[in-house]
Amino acid sequence: MERRLGLFFSSLALLSGCASRSAGPGAPAELAAPPVPGDPVVTLLEPGAEPRAPLRYRVRAGEKVGLLLDMDMGMKITIGGQSAPAVKTPPARMTMAIETLDVAPDGTTRLVSKLNAVDVLARPDDRPEVVASVKQSMAGLVGLTTEMSLTSRGFARDVKVNVPAGLRPEMQTTLRAMRNATQQAAAIFPLEPVGVGARWRVESTIDTGQLKLGQTAVVTLDRREANRVFLTMTIAQTAPPQPINSPDLPAGTSVSLERYAGTGEGQMNLQLDSRTLNGRISLNVDVVTAVVQNENRGNIGVGMDMLMTFSPGPAP
Repeated sequence: MERRLGLFFSSLALLSGCASRSAGPGAPAELAAPPVPGDPVVTLLEPGAEPRAPLRYRVRAGEKVGLLLDMDMGMKITIGGQSAPAVKTPPARMTMAIETLDVAPDGTTRLVSKLNAVDVLARPDDRPEVVASVKQSMAGLVGLTTEMSLTSRGFARDVKVNVPAGLRPEMQTTLRAMRNATQQAAAIFPLEPVGVGARWRVESTIDTGQLKLGQTAVVTLDRREANRVFLTMTIAQTAPPQPINSPDLPAGTSVSLERYAGTGEGQMNLQLDSRTLNGRISLNVDVVTAVVQNENRGNIGVGMDMLMTFSPGPAP
């Protein structure tokens, strides 16, 4: 169960790039902060219909909003060609508070988010021991704070994750991976003015702390209403064979990535003048690793289906 939970949080690290793309501050196009080395590459594919205008966030300093993040995951593991019974982790709900601290002249916003509560939304068919294990593992995350700067196009920079005292070492490793993934989060907005039907591609590199992968998201502007936009996206992730960094491996054991493929989709309903968020992102990941222990080698396959749903939470 502990290893499965570790995979769960590693998956969250992979997805955090997608999620953080869905929130950002604002400024007019001419005041947008310039890109810096390491930012994702955004390419406009179709400008969309007239009228066209730049997409930028304009969030006022001092805003405080709540956010609910629901996560649901299923997992299937294959060892040496033998499949273990599929495991579906009970859905978890994170209640967060987000405060916009200040807004720079170029539209870059500094914000802080705090995880105030974690609940397990047990279903009737969830085994009590699994529910208890998930609750115990996630309880230590309460109090987690994240500070970052977000440009008006959504580039995340200067990300700092403050880990609650007493968090288990394996969870601290996962949170460091989340920090790296958030720093590589792609901007969802192109530089150019766009209209309804516009499409753009976002290419980014994500370092989860365990492996490095490439992600390509194609985003479509379905509808725009004053300070609100409705987006859909498709997601593709790939990674070349590489060693996997895992601090909790037994002595004499090494793990390497043999195959990685991820596909997903999402819908987002975003306010340009607020941090409130409605939407969902789903991702299906197929991973094959090679495990070598004392000269014995075996393959482990992991298939994961993940769904992250965002909605406004209680006011801080």
